Amino acid sequence: MRARPSGPSSGSERLDLTAYRTNPAKGTATALPLLGDTYAGAATDVNGDGVKDLVVGGQSHGVFALDGRTLKSAQPHILWRSAVDASVRQLRITAVKDSSVRQLRITAVKDSAGRSAQRVVAATSEGFAALRPGDGKITAQVNTGAFQPGVTVADGHIVAPGKALTAYTSDGQRVWSYRPAGTAGKDVRYSVPATDADGRLYLEYGGARSAIGTGATDPAPTEVALDAEAGTELWSRQPKSAAASWIEQQSGVFASPFIPGAGGHGVAFAFGGDALSTGAHLVQIVDGPTGKVVSSDNSTGAPTFQGFAASADHGLVELHTNLMTVYPADGGPRFRVPTMANVQQAVFATTTGGQEEFIAGFGGVGAYSLPFPKDDSQYDSASGATFALFAGSVTPVVLGKGSATELLALQQDWSAYDLNQRVGGFGADPFAIDSYQHGITVVKATGQTTAGKALAKAAPATTITAKPLDIRTLPIGTAEAPMHVQRTLKADGANGSETTAGYTPQQIRARLGLTGDGTGQTTAITVAYDYPAAEADLNHFAEHFDLPRTCGSVAKGTDCFDFQQVYAEGAQPEADANWNEEAALDIEWAHSVAPKAKIVLVEAADASAAALNRAIDTAASFHPAAVNNSWGMPEFSEESFYDSHCKLQQSVCTQSTGDAGYPAGYSSTNPYTLAIGGTHLVLGSDGSTQSETAWSSTGGGVSYFEPRPAYQNGVRTGAHRATPDVSFVADPQTGVAVYTSATGTAQWLEVGGTSLSSPIWAGIVTATDQLRADAGSRPLAVAGPGGDTAHTAVYGLGDALSDITSGSNGACGTECTAGPGYDTVTGLGSPKAGIDKALAGTE
Repeated sequence: MRARPSGPSSGSERLDLTAYRTNPAKGTATALPLLGDTYAGAATDVNGDGVKDLVVGGQSHGVFALDGRTLKSAQPHILWRSAVDASVRQLRITAVKDSSVRQLRITAVKDSAGRSAQRVVAATSEGFAALRPGDGKITAQVNTGAFQPGVTVADGHIVAPGKALTAYTSDGQRVWSYRPAGTAGKDVRYSVPATDADGRLYLEYGGARSAIGTGATDPAPTEVALDAEAGTELWSRQPKSAAASWIEQQSGVFASPFIPGAGGHGVAFAFGGDALSTGAHLVQIVDGPTGKVVSSDNSTGAPTFQGFAASADHGLVELHTNLMTVYPADGGPRFRVPTMANVQQAVFATTTGGQEEFIAGFGGVGAYSLPFPKDDSQYDSASGATFALFAGSVTPVVLGKGSATELLALQQDWSAYDLNQRVGGFGADPFAIDSYQHGITVVKATGQTTAGKALAKAAPATTITAKPLDIRTLPIGTAEAPMHVQRTLKADGANGSETTAGYTPQQIRARLGLTGDGTGQTTAITVAYDYPAAEADLNHFAEHFDLPRTCGSVAKGTDCFDFQQVYAEGAQPEADANWNEEAALDIEWAHSVAPKAKIVLVEAADASAAALNRAIDTAASFHPAAVNNSWGMPEFSEESFYDSHCKLQQSVCTQSTGDAGYPAGYSSTNPYTLAIGGTHLVLGSDGSTQSETAWSSTGGGVSYFEPRPAYQNGVRTGAHRATPDVSFVADPQTGVAVYTSATGTAQWLEVGGTSLSSPIWAGIVTATDQLRADAGSRPLAVAGPGGDTAHTAVYGLGDALSDITSGSNGACGTECTAGPGYDTVTGLGSPKAGIDKALAGTE
C-alpha cells in the first residue's frame, strides 16, 4: 500500500509498497518483501564463492542478496531476503562496531575499540536496520522516529537522526547523542551527515517550514562539525542569508578531498532559499577542520537542488533541475552548464580506457564528456546513454576485475526527495513520474566512440554497456493521444441543422489552397484500440460538411471514397472511448484535407509502443502516401529500437510532437518521421488568415537521444534531432469541429492538439503525391529509391511556408521561443496556400 503524506512533513511518513501475510486468528501480519522499485544497492561477496553479489533494497520492506554468478540471467538467484520494518532508502556495507561479533559467518575485523563486524546497514523510512551479509539476519532494527533518506557510518558507528543525532552499534546500542543547545521543545531536523578521513562528522540542522516565503526556520539553519568518536561539537555556524532559510536534508552536506580551495579538507553545505522569487540558495565551501568559509555563493534554484559530485581534475559539481554548477578544480570562477536532461544524481567514473567521464541518472543513464563546456547559452547533452529501466541514480560498485568503474543504476527515490522539499515548505510528487518498467541495471562506461553517430563534442563519446537483470525483450512505452477538447455540443437534431463549433473543412482547405484532393492515393491512420462506430461517425461528419461519404454507404454512381478498418494483430481489439475520439479527429480531418483519398484506419491491440509500431508496419503494407501517428510518449534511451518502423520506401510518417510544451516526445524525435508541431491560427469565415503564432503547448525541442539527421544540417548546429519539422493549427482555442458517438452520446466537439495538425499534414502529403503521380514522379518517402525525398522537399520549401516568429512553448529561453528561420517551437513554419504544388515541384 502507498500512503502519500499531506501537510508539512514530520519526517517519519511511510511510503512503501509491500505485501503482507495475515493471520486472522491472531490478528497479526507478516511483511512479504517485494523486489519492486529499488532505491539502494551495494556489492559484497555474500556466500564466500569469490564472486561479488548485489545487496539491494527499496520501496518494499525488503533487503535482497542477488547471486553475482546469475546477474546476467533473466531471473537472478536470490541468496537471501529479509523483511525490515519500513521501506529501504539507502544501503551501505561496512565495518560497524558490534558487541556480538562471535555470531558472524564472514570475516570479522578488529578496530581501535577491539571488535567490529561487517554489516549491511539500511536506512529506512523509520530509522535503520543492520543485517549480517552472510545470511541476512537482522542484528538491530531501530525506530528513530524520523525518516532516514541516507545512512552514515563513522568511527564504526551508525549515525542516525531522531529527536537527537545518535550513534549506535550494529546491535542497536546507543553510544552517544547530540542535540544542539537551545533547541529544547523544538522540532529539529538533521541532514544526512557527511564524514571525512580524520574522524569528523559534518551536518546541517534546522527546523521545518509550513509554507514558502516564511523566512528562516526555527531553529535557524546551522552548519556543524562533530567529533565522530564522542559526538562533541567542534564548531558551528549560522549562515545569515535569505538564501539559507532551510536545510537540504537529503544531500545538502558533501565532504571530499576534491572540493577546491580547502587543501583536501573541503566540505560543501547547500541550503534552501526563502522563496521561489529569490531564485537562489546558499552554497558554502568550508575548511572541515577549522570551519573557515572558503567561498559563499548564491546558487541558482531555491527548490531545485539535487546533490553534489567531485573530481580531482574537474572540481565540485552541484546538481539542479536541468542545470549543473561547476566549481573548477583550479579555483577559477564557477560556471553553469544547462542540461537537456534533468540530472537527478551523478558520479565521476573511470572508463575502460582510463578516461574520466561524468555518469548521470536522468530517467536512464548517460555519460557526459569532460571537460564541461563553459558556454551556458547551449544545452549540454549526454554523449552516450542507455535506458537502464528509467534509472535515476547511479552507485559505484565493484563486481569484477578491471579499472573501469561499474555502476548500479536504480530508480530515483522520489518520496525521499519530496520529504526533503517539504522541510522548506515546497514539496514534489512522491511517486515515480514515468510509466515504464523498473528494475536493476549494471552499467559500465567503456570509453568507446559510438559508431555512425555525430558527437556532441570533440571529445570521445562514451558508450555505456548495460546488463539488465529482469526479463525485457522490447523497450517498454505507453502512448498517449495529444488531443484537447475545447467545447462539446450535443448532436440531437437533423444532421444538416446541427450546431458545430470550431473551424470547418472548407475554412482549412481555403487556407491551404490545395490543388490535389487525394484522388488515387491512400492515407493510413494508426490508433490504439477498436473504434466500432468509425465509419458511421465519419459519414455523419462528411454529410454535415458536404464531403464525399464512404462508397459502401451511398448509391452507386454517387461521389464517394473508400474506407477500410484493419486490426493490426488480426484480432479485434477492445474498444476505448478516449482513443475513439482521437481516431475520429484523425480520420475526419485527413478526409477533410484529401477528401477523395482512401482512408485505412489501422487499430493496434493496445497503446504500447510495441503494438502501435506493429500497426505502422500494417499501415505501410497498404502503400499509403502518409501514415499518420497522432500519439506519443516521453523519450527513452532505447527509443531508436523503433525508429526503422517509419523508414518507409513509399510513404511518410506524420507524427505529432505532443501537447505538453517543451520538450517534444517520441516518436516525433524519430528522424524518419515528419514531426508536426502546433500553432494558434486565427482564420476569417472564408479561411483567410488573420494571424498565426506558436501554440504555447506545442511539443518541440531537441531530442535527448536521437542524433541530428543530415536534412537538419544548416538549420541546426547541435548533435541531436530537433523537432518539429513543420507545424499547423493545434491550439484548441482555434480548433476544429469533430463528430463522435464514442461515449454513447452523439456530439460535436471543438478539438485541438498536435493530433489535429498531424493528420492535416498527412492530408497535405497525400494531395502532394497525387500531383507527383500525375507528373510521373515517385511519391515522397524517407527511404525510397531517391533517398529521403520527403525531408529534402520539406526543408527546401522556403517561402511556401509561413515563418512563425512569435510565441513560446516553455521557459527555457531561446530553445522555447519562436523566431526567424527554423526554431524548436514551430520548426520551419506553417503551410501557405498552394503547399501541395510547392511540395510536388520540389525534388
